[in-house]
This record gives sequence, structure tokens and C-alpha cells, in this order.
Amino acid sequence: MDSPSLDPRRTTTDPDPNASITCTRCQAPLGVNDKRCPFCGALQPEHVPGGVQPPRFEPAEIGITAQSQAKYNRPLVVVKARPKGPSPVAMLGGLVLLGGASYGAWSYYQAQHPPPAPSAPARPPPLPPVISSVSGLAIPDAPQADPTLLLPKIQRALFPDGEAGKLVRIQVNGSTRGYVDLTQNGPSITYTYTLPSAADPKNPRAPAALTSYTLQAQQGGPRPVTSARPEAPVPEPNCIWSAAWRAAVKSGIPQDAAVDGVYEKVGNDPRWRITVPGKPEWTREMDGMSCALKPH
Repeated sequence: MDSPSLDPRRTTTDPDPNASITCTRCQAPLGVNDKRCPFCGALQPEHVPGGVQPPRFEPAEIGITAQSQAKYNRPLVVVKARPKGPSPVAMLGGLVLLGGASYGAWSYYQAQHPPPAPSAPARPPPLPPVISSVSGLAIPDAPQADPTLLLPKIQRALFPDGEAGKLVRIQVNGSTRGYVDLTQNGPSITYTYTLPSAADPKNPRAPAALTSYTLQAQQGGPRPVTSARPEAPVPEPNCIWSAAWRAAVKSGIPQDAAVDGVYEKVGNDPRWRITVPGKPEWTREMDGMSCALKPH
């Protein structure tokens, strides 16, 4: 087959009308009348003053090349690289730093503004002591009276003028758990003192007058009596009644039993004798000074 003959009128510098016109820089397709490339803006050679052809460049590094655009008749798309985000390690470090800064700010605020101290609940006012009038005498805590601890009050009631009365006997009836309930009928405490009277010239051996004071709910009172025989005074006990009762319980008396007691001189010793009605085997005697158990 013969090759087509060349047109004798066409020179080698004339453009081939069948060849596609491309940009000398980016190889993008150009129209016949395009002086500048619509894609990269380069001035084409035939329009460069002095006929100096601009340098040629390789097609765009990113996107569709001019040849591909010309081939598929698609617009040239240039895609810019997406900026890289922070790495997971950097994000974790940022969170740790943010948490540490927040904790430091919170600690500083707590130090500068401490929470108010919780107010302690207000204590209720102390209950007033139970004051009862027993035989005309005001007794604090009358439901739990200790016969021994009432001795100063009894002395002032019996001898308001300061007479030299001396204790002879303390008698306790119906005591429970080491105390006497003077608000109930039945339990009682009787104090007996001697007050030496002036000697009677006609009867120098006359016994001294004895004054007793009975504390019992709703009855009793100071009653002077005359003793048929002289009675020896006894010193006030160092072993108080509740301590004597505890010693008796320790020796075997039931602590719930109602007991009676007498404090007086036995021979030359001041003693407590504690008894349980109907139970003579539970009788106990204690030293009035030391609460030591004594034989009887």
C-alpha cells in the first residue's frame, strides 16, 4: 500500500492541521486561537514576543495529566494533599497534660477555698437534776439516793445552829442495786444522832437525848427520842453504802435482791450489816472504813 503523498505546499514548520494542539508547559489541550493555556496560564510560543519559546514542563505531578484529559475529554482536576492530623500518641499526651493542668487548677482552688467545716450537732442542754422534797428536805436525784452521800445535808437539817451532834446509826430499808428510791412508798433511810444534854443534877446518869431523822416518801421527819440506854457514836463511814452493796454482791448476794442495811458500831468496829428479808444465809457484814468482808 502506497503511503500518502505530502502536500508540496506545506513546510516543515507549518503545524499539522490533523495534530492536536497542546500547551508547551502542561500539555493541556488548547484551542487554535488560545494565546494562553486556560489551565496553567502559560503564553504559547507563537504569541511570545521575539518567538522565544518558554521552557517545557512535565505534566502536573498531582491530578490527571493533559494526555489523559485529552484522551478521555475530562477536565483537569488538581487535588491538594490533605494535611495530616495529630498522631494518637500526641493526642494521648495532650489529654494527659490537659488532665494534669485541670487537676492542678482544682487543687489550687481547693487550697484557696477550703470547704466549710461541718458544724457539730448542738448538744442538748443537760437535764436538770431530779429534785424531790422528801420529809421536807430537797434531795437531788431522789430515785437513786445514796444514804452516805446525804449525811452533810442531814446534819444541816438536824442541827441548823451548829450543835455538836454525833452519828449513832444509819438504817436502810428496801434498797435496790445500791441505791434507795425515795420517790416510792416503802424504801426509807433513818439517821440517828446523839446530842448530849446538860446533866440533870437530880439524875446525873440520865441518858443523852437522841434525835433521829427519817427520810421516807410522803412521811417521816425529825423526831426526837429518848434512848433507854446510852449508845456509842460511830464515825462517818468511808465505805459508802453503794460500795458496801457491791462487796456484798461480790460475796454471793443476788444483785437484783431488795436488801436492808444498818451502819453502827459492833464492839469497837464500825460495820455495815446487809440482810435480805427471808434469807438469813445471805447476811453479810463489811468493815465501815474499808468495805472488807467480816465474819459474823
